[in-house]
Amino acid sequence: PRLGVSQRAFFCGDGKKLSQVIASPFGFGAAYDGVALLFALDLRHAEEFSAPDVGQPASTSKFVGRTLVAELALGRCHTARYSLQEALPSSLQGEGLGGAVPMVHALEAEYRAGADSVYFPQSGVIALLCPKRALPLFLAEYRRQRFGQAESGGAGHMAGTVPM
Repeated sequence: PRLGVSQRAFFCGDGKKLSQVIASPFGFGAAYDGVALLFALDLRHAEEFSAPDVGQPASTSKFVGRTLVAELALGRCHTARYSLQEALPSSLQGEGLGGAVPMVHALEAEYRAGADSVYFPQSGVIALLCPKRALPLFLAEYRRQRFGQAESGGAGHMAGTVPM
């Protein structure tokens, strides 16, 4: 998808921090300082950073989640020529990132090159290099349930996602 000057995106993370972000006049800056924030254009991609059931079979996957929908001021947004997985060290990959990562070498290099944000088109993720460039719009709670082939007669279904 083509990104605009500002972009709405999903952010998933620790419930306490999400509440702190939405309640503070300083937004993301109140809870996340000195890190890059990972926002996703699709809720499923945002969930991958913090979902407790990542990697479980679809037939057993049930999840009540919270997400922040935010308006991002992208500023100078560089499109990465590498994947998000290549940018993050293997110690940071996997579940439980919570949407915030340290300023790893690849992101620091983009920042020194003048980027305010980095778009990873392969995964639909935007790394915002300054948390203050994100304005939390609202906090949404949702229920997601995946049904296996035997239950739904298909390849799986996800219900309860938040539309944008």
